[in-house]
Amino acid sequence: MWKQNIIHRDIKLANILLHFPENREIEHMSSDKKRAFLRNFDFGTGKFKVFISDFGLSTVRMANETGQQSICGNPFRIPPDPELLKKRLYTYKADMWAIGIMCFEMLMGETPFHATEMRDLI
Repeated sequence: MWKQNIIHRDIKLANILLHFPENREIEHMSSDKKRAFLRNFDFGTGKFKVFISDFGLSTVRMANETGQQSICGNPFRIPPDPELLKKRLYTYKADMWAIGIMCFEMLMGETPFHATEMRDLI
């Protein structure tokens, strides 16, 4: 049996969806009320589901493959991996890096890296 992994390649806050099955009224709330709901929601005990959306840039990698050879996604979330930057390898580890960047953004309210030129960002 072939084992395969999906590499999303565009993990970011805009592609994370939260579903609150016991709070259907949130669908009809204004943005301000949704923010207030999220500030007061107890994520430790409340029931909710997390979904990843937008698989438009995703790819499937078979277990015996070494990686994908194309670079795509948000440049602020590309891991500082020399092999990836040389366009040689792209694995699920890039998604793990992007999740870390996303967590940083949620905690700090900004991206960890800032640059106006791509070469400076890299």
